[in-house]
Amino acid sequence: MREYRMSPWILLAVGAAWGIGLSAVAVVGLSLWMLSLGAQPPLSVLLYSVPASVGIALVLAWVISVSYPVVVSPEGIRAHDWLDRARFAPWATVESARPVNLGGLAYLRIDLVDGSPLWVPRFLVDQASFDAAILEYAPEANDVRRLVAASA
Repeated sequence: MREYRMSPWILLAVGAAWGIGLSAVAVVGLSLWMLSLGAQPPLSVLLYSVPASVGIALVLAWVISVSYPVVVSPEGIRAHDWLDRARFAPWATVESARPVNLGGLAYLRIDLVDGSPLWVPRFLVDQASFDAAILEYAPEANDVRRLVAASA
């Protein structure tokens, strides 16, 4: 059994980009709204919004990378779903797998025989070791193995 964590640096980069973009939209919207009311937007809002967004992204990146490990074993794979549940999927329950990009982050969506998906990040700290573990443990005919082998 091997445990892998998401790269906090990739999470930080994507989170900061999204945070800065969203804070810019919010600051522009707030400024236009205040100007329409005849008020002057406070300079502090404009100056602190970007550093605050980056700081929040840094904290969230660290928390997410520590809290959501991916485990690969000879029996199957364990990851978290979108409802924050850690789910274990035996290799035999994998129906299909496909790469997905969500907001700049690469995932492997694994569809299970019960109809539910399992989302595995493709931006792990030791991605090469994770790929090697998949190739070692997943059965030959498994879609997860096929996709990992094709990306290597």
